[in-house]
Amino acid sequence: MYTETVSHKPKIKIFVSHRTDLISDTIDNPVYVNVRCGAIYDKVNKSNLQGDDTGDNISYKKPYFSELTVMYWAWKNQEADYYGLCHYRRYMSFSKQNFDENIYGNGECKYLDDETIKKYSFNNDELIYDTIQSNDFIFTTVDVSKSGYKNVYHQYEKVPFLNISDLEVAIRILKEEYPEFSR
Repeated sequence: MYTETVSHKPKIKIFVSHRTDLISDTIDNPVYVNVRCGAIYDKVNKSNLQGDDTGDNISYKKPYFSELTVMYWAWKNQEADYYGLCHYRRYMSFSKQNFDENIYGNGECKYLDDETIKKYSFNNDELIYDTIQSNDFIFTTVDVSKSGYKNVYHQYEKVPFLNISDLEVAIRILKEEYPEFSR
């Protein structure tokens, strides 16, 4: 008896959070889904990008949660096997090469042009798929002590527009639902 194995190419979507008050460059790759963050406040939409204000959304909470309104919108309204989130000025590099970083742990370039897209492998689907599929969770590490904080909790306590109770709820849920990730 012959059985054919059908390989499923996973659906990867990296949601790129864009500001509503300016038009920014985008990467021409279907992996990246460009979304206006806090679109409920955007009365003009000069960019013609999808907003986070359709379907089940918390677009009105943008002043409190920034890019997370886009992540919430994606979670509630989009189908994918893998979800990602980045900022229109802070893409994750998929390159195998290491680059110099600023004090915030970011590589810097002036423009999102063809050279930059190639350098950081933003259009290298093979690298993107391999990287994402071989990891359960991908995140950046930032040393907040370089900005004068002891840790992220301390940062949430000290920065006026951050709400420490939001972080405490997230920590509680993490400990309850994913104890292996809480230390």
